[in-house]
Parts: sequence; C-alpha cells; structure tokens
Amino acid sequence: MLIMGYANIPREDKVSDGGDDAWFVTNSIVNAMGVADGVGSWRRMGINAGNCARCVMRVAKDYFINGREVVSESLEEANSSCREQGSTTALVAYLDDAKMLNISQIGDSNLIIIRDGEVKFQTKSGTHSRNVPFSMGLGSKDKFNKVLTDYTYYCKTGDIIILGTDGLWDNLYPVQVIDILKTTNLKSPTRMAKVLCNIAYNMSEDEEIWSPFAQDAYEAGDIYDTLDLSIWEGGKPDDITIVVAIVE
Repeated sequence: MLIMGYANIPREDKVSDGGDDAWFVTNSIVNAMGVADGVGSWRRMGINAGNCARCVMRVAKDYFINGREVVSESLEEANSSCREQGSTTALVAYLDDAKMLNISQIGDSNLIIIRDGEVKFQTKSGTHSRNVPFSMGLGSKDKFNKVLTDYTYYCKTGDIIILGTDGLWDNLYPVQVIDILKTTNLKSPTRMAKVLCNIAYNMSEDEEIWSPFAQDAYEAGDIYDTLDLSIWEGGKPDDITIVVAIVE
C-alpha cells in the first residue's frame, strides 16, 4: 500500500486563481495519485488552463475510486469528458496488489522512485521541443494515443515515489531531492512534499543558481559556449506541485 502526501505553491502572480497545476491522492486502499500542469501559454488568450488540469485530475481520481485499475484508461476518460478550455500535461500512477507501479504520462510532469538513497527509476519528459510539452485536453492538437507513454516498475517496501510538475524538476535535480531527504530525515510523505516544495520554490526565486531548466537549454543547443552564461543563471519561477508516496 501507499502512504501519500502532497504540497502545492502557485507562482506568485497566479495565487489569486489557484495557478495552472492540479493533483490528486487517494488512500492506502485505492493507491492512486496524479499531478497535472495546465499549459501556461493559454493565459495569453485569457484562459486559465488550470481548470483543464483540475478536471483531468478529478476524472482520473473518480476512475480509481470507482474500483477501476487501468491507468491509461483513467486519462483517456478524462481526455474525452473534460470540456474546460485549454490543455494540460498529466501523470497518473497506481500501485497494484503485486506492488507493480503502473504509470501513464503525457508531457513533462515526471516521477522518480528512490530506493536506498538512489534513483532507481524515472520517467522521461514527452515534448515537441524544449519547454513545449505534449498535452491533452480540449485545446490540445496532440493525438492522445500518440503522446501517451506507459511505464511499469516493481516497487519494494520503503521505496519513495515522487511525482512533480515541471516547477519541481526545472529547479531541483533528482540528486538534490535525494540530498534534501537524507538531510532532513523526514518520515512523513506530507512533510517531505512540503519541504521539497518550499525549497524548489526558493530555488525558483534564486537569481544566481544554475538550474536544471538552464542545463536542459544548454544540452539542447539553445545556449552556446560563446554566450554569456550568466544571463541564464537563476531558477525558473513556476507553479510547483509535488506528491510523495511511500510504499509500505
């Protein structure tokens, strides 16, 4: 079973409307969870895609609460039934009775599994190009079945599962997440999520760090060695949502 907790901090200018992120957790009987990130570019058209993200998470949660177990079907049902404007990334995970973690992902909300202080598994962002993720929902031009990725991973007791929207992974490397958990020695998934969320938010506001977001741009060739790299220093302000689950 899973013991779950979560934390969310909207970007400073999105606090009034709740931001673009959404999430859900269930209980240790249902053992399902998810995160989603409404595509922020819709705001230029006056649309808060967070409503789309919240609908997707609500439908996915209801899917599992009603006793069904096929993770990709939960997102497929949400994709066909949610009529809110905009589009969203999404990642949903479900632990079955055999401790197999079943994961479905669209876009750049990601998941890692930590065991014995090491990352044993991690999902990979689905993007058209750097910072342009695959998406789902009424406003998405992506074909659902083309951009959906499924994973399975066998978990063991004590594994720590961390789901995060890109606001987490653009500001903290997985190795930093591990170091924070080692240093704080927290046992509660809720406390883990809150501490990680607060640190990621502080990093997003730090104007001097070299962030994973900048590193991705460098590796993609968007930053050249001849450029002044200092202009890329600093975190990436964004909504940050984290779900932490411990396998028991």
